[in-house]
Amino acid sequence: MQSAPIGREELVWLLGSLCQINRQPWDPARALARFPPPYSLKTLHEAAAEYGFRLGESPIATIDWAQLSFPVVGFKPSSVACEGTTQAEAGEVPASLTPVLIVRADAERLLYFEAGTQQPATVTRSELAETFAPFLFLVAREAPAEPVTEDGTAEHAEKFGFRFST
Repeated sequence: MQSAPIGREELVWLLGSLCQINRQPWDPARALARFPPPYSLKTLHEAAAEYGFRLGESPIATIDWAQLSFPVVGFKPSSVACEGTTQAEAGEVPASLTPVLIVRADAERLLYFEAGTQQPATVTRSELAETFAPFLFLVAREAPAEPVTEDGTAEHAEKFGFRFST
């Protein structure tokens, strides 16, 4: 699934949204220059890591929504059938994935934003299987790395403030 395509605008929207939620500076031109097309889930992982995020794939069926830390990245597949067959005969082949940010869940519904929109949408838990791809990405913010000196040891920055010796 790592090679499933994602659109350029969707990738920019998702990375920008994650940065905005975490109050991190975001420059879409820098991201597009650093990660040229074609865009896929692998590109998403690499770009997210560049901005200090870890993405972990998890099957949507095994998620404990009550214990989940939000936001979570889900995907809405747009599917096409193989030429000359119906979707039921050939099975659906994902043409592309549209990322969504799932921001809240309760006992019955999930609240999410689809790529490129500012309008929230909801889906019931019973509709998950037919609405989203069977996996999602859990998002974790990496702790900032300590600066390293030339000899490879960690450089401890002096804390600002008054120091009194007793």
